[in-house]
Order: sequence, then C-alpha cells, then structure tokens
Amino acid sequence: MARPPNGFQADPRYEASARGSSLFAIVFVIVILFWFVICFSLGTRPVEQLGYVGGFPAWVFWGLIVYPLAQVVIFGFLLRYGSPYQDLPLDERPERGEDR
Repeated sequence: MARPPNGFQADPRYEASARGSSLFAIVFVIVILFWFVICFSLGTRPVEQLGYVGGFPAWVFWGLIVYPLAQVVIFGFLLRYGSPYQDLPLDERPERGEDR
C-alpha cells in the first residue's frame, strides 16, 4: 500500500463507513444462512407431511412471513438502541482550529 503524502489526514467518515459496511456484510450472511435453514428444513418434507399455519405451508409462514418481520423489528431495535452506527456530517470537514 502506498504511503499518503505528507500532511494528509484520513477522513474519519471512511473508517466509519468501512466498519458499517463490514457489519452489514456479516449480518447479511447470517440472515441468509438462518433463512436457508428455516425454509430448507421445513420445506423438504413430502407433501403429505407438510404442516400448515394460517393456511400457508409452515416453511412459507415461518421463512417468508414471520422471519422477515422479526428481522425488521430486531434491526430497528439495534439501530435505535445498540447501534455501532453514528450520524456523520456530509459537508466538508472544518479546517484545524475552526469550531463547528
């Protein structure tokens, strides 16, 4: 990796953005794995053995209706109360010595 020129100051927004996108990628993989396990484990039985919930096959109800709703609630709670994300200004950084 090349060294930055003298006097270069890294923008802290890049680090925060990289951290947020890495966290999103990890959460995305976990969500896909859980979804696959739920749908695959409930939906690969013979038709005669499939369970039904509210008129839907069990794998559709738990994997395509309840699980996404639970994700919205969980992620909303995490973003509201336990988030590593932070609000960052989108305008230019102030020069050294300037107050905001």
